[in-house]
Amino acid sequence: MGGLSPGSLATRLNAILMSPHLQDGFWGITVYAPMRGRFLYERNEAQLFRTASNMKILTNLLVFDHLGPDYRFETRLGYTGDIMDGVLKGDLVLVGGGDPSISGRDDHLPLGELLDPLISMIRNAGVKRIDGNLVGLLNFFDDRTIQDSWEWDDVGRNYCVPVSPLMLNDGLTRLDFMADRDDSLQLSHHPSGQYGVQFQHQLSYLRGELDLDISRDWGGNGFLVRGNLPLCMDVSVSFGVWDPAMQFLAVFREYLREAGIELSGTCQLSRQPQPLQYLGTLQSEPVAFLAQTFMKDSRNHYGEMFLKTVGKVVAGDGSFEGGIGVADQFLRGLDPSFATALAMFDGSGLSARNHLSPLQLTVLLDYGLKQSYAPQWLASFPIMGRDGTLSNRGLRSLARERVRAKTGTIFRTKNLSGYVETLAGEPLIFSIMVNNFSCPTKQITMAQDQICNILVQLKPNRTVRRKLRLGGI
Repeated sequence: MGGLSPGSLATRLNAILMSPHLQDGFWGITVYAPMRGRFLYERNEAQLFRTASNMKILTNLLVFDHLGPDYRFETRLGYTGDIMDGVLKGDLVLVGGGDPSISGRDDHLPLGELLDPLISMIRNAGVKRIDGNLVGLLNFFDDRTIQDSWEWDDVGRNYCVPVSPLMLNDGLTRLDFMADRDDSLQLSHHPSGQYGVQFQHQLSYLRGELDLDISRDWGGNGFLVRGNLPLCMDVSVSFGVWDPAMQFLAVFREYLREAGIELSGTCQLSRQPQPLQYLGTLQSEPVAFLAQTFMKDSRNHYGEMFLKTVGKVVAGDGSFEGGIGVADQFLRGLDPSFATALAMFDGSGLSARNHLSPLQLTVLLDYGLKQSYAPQWLASFPIMGRDGTLSNRGLRSLARERVRAKTGTIFRTKNLSGYVETLAGEPLIFSIMVNNFSCPTKQITMAQDQICNILVQLKPNRTVRRKLRLGGI
């Protein structure tokens, strides 16, 4: 049977890393063969690297291991006071439970259809009017919606949104622009709801190229749009709203109105629990399903809500620190030396202060492969050449559809860690972490893909061939 021996594999990998344009980058690589019980390649394996979204591997493992693949997030609908003759004499209360997935972005359903179950709960209780307020109860998490070490100019971008136990539409508002031929500007935002989104604009309408600069108020939802908007061109840009829980309430109030349910009061947020009677519960899909969106699409707010939920459920502390404390104990159980080096500041990898080593990631990946939830765990990873953040990578490579791995990219950081199935069917675990390079990121991506293309060509030894015939590690 043809293929590369471990020695030839190492020689080929070293040749790639000797390329002049890759020399100033700091590379850390591990290649572990679980069927052989040994590492086939190591370079700076114990050194710490900025993780970027490879931190999601640890967060995902925490969710699978501590909440379980069948865990469902819950948003409960309750009320205070009494219901008499179709009137709720009290407040209607939405109790946030950390669900990141109430969004039409994934299943292409209008938000109204996603919120219909909540509207039906109210109708089934015979409520036609609410003589009180619409309240969002937020005590499932602490009151910090952003992590202190995120880049300040990232916050509010569509990949870096404030998080809350009550979130809608991924915490995003979509700004829509169009200039008519009569030079009138049409501005709108979606989802609708009066939660403070405001526009100012300084635009010219020419036949030239689109050139927009959009800035916003720090801590608010006021947007200033400058630049050139060609006539009759539709433009849509998404940003995170500063207060996602208030967005949820404002949008839900609009749907109450459309359903003919009158609300006399206002939208309010509270962190003080109180006795409630419940109309019902809106449940998410199971964690095993949500993990695919989290990992394949690299949704950052999923990571923060997952981390805080683990902290809340396991340690009674729905904060960044609560979830990180659970991670610390988890790593100590795997290897006490790992926890002492843990530098985890969020669940998504947005913070440049997050650090893990290729060896730590390999241990985590190996652990996940050995658990009862391994099939669901593996299914959450992007597949090279097929889906997620790897959908356009390795399309003409032997590695196509043989690599399941998590990408990770922030400034001068490009990582790829996960699993390879060789052409012979042997599983490998790998981590490729690159920091502080000066070449174009595309060149790092190409080198990583070349490494994957080499790994799939590993030749099985006699022990591996025997285990493959027996059907397992």
